Amino acid sequence: MTMSITRAETIPDTGLLRNAELTHLAELLQDQQTRKLDVIVAPHTARSLGGRLVIDGTEPVLSESGATSTAGTYQNNPVALEGIAAKLDIPPRYLKRIL
Repeated sequence: MTMSITRAETIPDTGLLRNAELTHLAELLQDQQTRKLDVIVAPHTARSLGGRLVIDGTEPVLSESGATSTAGTYQNNPVALEGIAAKLDIPPRYLKRIL
């Protein structure tokens, strides 16, 4: 299963961004882009806890900038939710509701 995810503890409170300056929003988007992570996980390494995705026992991702641990707690995004719903063969709207 392939998912595009972002670590849950790094997501800012979007309610504070309503009146943000354009430069601040651009910096935030750039920061999110650098933290984005695509991971392929076996079903037994992923679980849901409080609506967030918890991944255990996976290999780090190697890139030009170094190694990134993939184990951790992640906030689900629309792409991840669609992938999980497809894997479970359930409608994405239902999955969002039960999480």
